[in-house]
Amino acid sequence: MILNTTIPKTSLEWDSVENAVEGQEALKGFNKHNYVVQIENSFFKIRVPIPNSDKMDIRLLPEYIVQDYLHKHGFKVPSVIYVSNSPAYQVHEFLQATLVDEIAPRGKRLPSHFISDVVNLISNLQEQSSDWLLPYLENWVAIGDCNSFFDRVANFNYSLYAKYSLEYNDLFFQLGIPSNTRQILEGKRKKLSRRSFALCHCDIHRKNCLIRNDTTYFIDWELALFGDPAYDIGVHLSKIEYQSDEEEEFLELLSKRTTKTFLNGIIEDIQMYRDHEDVKAILISAIRYHKVIAMQKNNYKLVEMLLTKYRKKLFKAEPILGNKVLGFNELKKIFTNYNCKAG
Repeated sequence: MILNTTIPKTSLEWDSVENAVEGQEALKGFNKHNYVVQIENSFFKIRVPIPNSDKMDIRLLPEYIVQDYLHKHGFKVPSVIYVSNSPAYQVHEFLQATLVDEIAPRGKRLPSHFISDVVNLISNLQEQSSDWLLPYLENWVAIGDCNSFFDRVANFNYSLYAKYSLEYNDLFFQLGIPSNTRQILEGKRKKLSRRSFALCHCDIHRKNCLIRNDTTYFIDWELALFGDPAYDIGVHLSKIEYQSDEEEEFLELLSKRTTKTFLNGIIEDIQMYRDHEDVKAILISAIRYHKVIAMQKNNYKLVEMLLTKYRKKLFKAEPILGNKVLGFNELKKIFTNYNCKAG
């Protein structure tokens, strides 16, 4: 969207821009509408929270605080231009770059520099001071207590199942998701190794990474946490879906950039976080996809895309849960016919 005005200098002028973009076509997002606007020769992204959106992830740190800090400390993230609390929205720099998902969707090989860029991000985050985060950690887990951090993550995921069980328990059952999912995961639990906490993005995947001039930029820091870096890595491996040799390269590069203390027990700890993320994916995707399909049953291309993605998620969870992996037509029948119970 092009606005015939000057770049805002006051809160009222930014409010006028936000009002102008509301209702326009937005970039996809589960929790925020993202509007791209051109003013003069500059591009901005207006991030507006979606009212009553489903909160499927732990929230700890204000996105704009994290992103502003990282940008000022030389990380490859967009700058924060303006923040409004009422009405709630943020204005970020919009980078003229290409999503990794457009260059290399799942199943395609990633650009040669991408893996090292992610490793550099994770290792550089470990080297940052955490003093600036202390105001947000009052009720958080003790720094370095990876077992308590894991409990926070796991218990939040279990709470999602409990929260949506009345409406979607029958859907989970039809999809072959075991009713004793929590017990299965807890049975695989082992004590985690101790390692230093760091700022974690917690959502590094192909649609949250941009490439410009062979450099990777990392966007959407709204799920950032201060905690066990093994969690950041486990979520990343779950969502990025590297090819086997790419994952080996990632882990090898990571081992060269981190300390022996960090590497102690890291593979087992990453796998536990990864298992939880793979299981969480089949639960929250069942809810999200059902809502989309219920509203757009006749959009056959969209329905096919979502169900194909969901089958892949079921395959990833199968070694963990022993769940069923249903055929496409069976999934289609379940998702299109299911009527959730009143919550």
